[in-house]
Amino acid sequence: MSDTLTHVVRQFIVEHPSAAARALADWEPQRIGATMGRLDRDTARKLLDHLDPLRAVPVLLGMPDEIRANLIRGMAPSDIARLLRQANDADAAALLESLPKTLRARVALVMSQPKSSVGALMATDVARARGAETVETVTARVRRARPVGWAPIYLVDSANRPTGALSPLDLMRATPDSLIADLPVADVAAIPAAAAVHMAAEDDDWLEHEIRPAVDRRGRLVGCIGYGDLRRALMASESASTVQRGDRSALDTMVLLETGLTGTMTALLAGRSPADGREERA
Repeated sequence: MSDTLTHVVRQFIVEHPSAAARALADWEPQRIGATMGRLDRDTARKLLDHLDPLRAVPVLLGMPDEIRANLIRGMAPSDIARLLRQANDADAAALLESLPKTLRARVALVMSQPKSSVGALMATDVARARGAETVETVTARVRRARPVGWAPIYLVDSANRPTGALSPLDLMRATPDSLIADLPVADVAAIPAAAAVHMAAEDDDWLEHEIRPAVDRRGRLVGCIGYGDLRRALMASESASTVQRGDRSALDTMVLLETGLTGTMTALLAGRSPADGREERA
């Protein structure tokens, strides 16, 4: 695929991901994977997000290990879990087994939570600290863990229960030999990972906390979640319900408009211009 054509395809996928996914609906998984391998990671991932999960997982499995690893690298465990939940059991098990050990454990943790719960959406790559540790020790741990950018560092007790939250900025400003206990720590309002999303979103503690630690049944820290994540999940659920009822919405209109572009996308992905495709049919 030429550089110019690759740029056109990338722009099409970014602007019309649903139509792009439909253009590939009848392709073999290996062919889809080969095409995605020619795109940059962000564009390929956007296309992956709009593929039918029953096809998305076989596409990933059909890719060379290096390309698949590059595509999955940085994906949230909750996004991977969403794909696995909707794939057939054999494909889901194979993809889970192919993941790096740490990521596999995080995805398994998310998948162990109820489907419509906080735990199914939470970020699992959280950084922990204890009051007796030094700033240098915790900073090194944060760099290894690479938690999501908006997450605080959670102070935990001996039972791994969250007791406070430390700002990454405050950690960066402190001297390396300072104790964590001497830094300013904010209160936390933990939320059960098993809590239903629609119930959790109505919790009054969101008025004071934009991000909250998620805990298991014993109160142990297992992840964190932001209020925006819950709202997006609820909006997606409402949109899906509207489509299932057959109501015409703005989303439906967009889909109808994008459908007319599918033939163009198919031609581009096949390595020819739309004009070339018309000449061949003639």
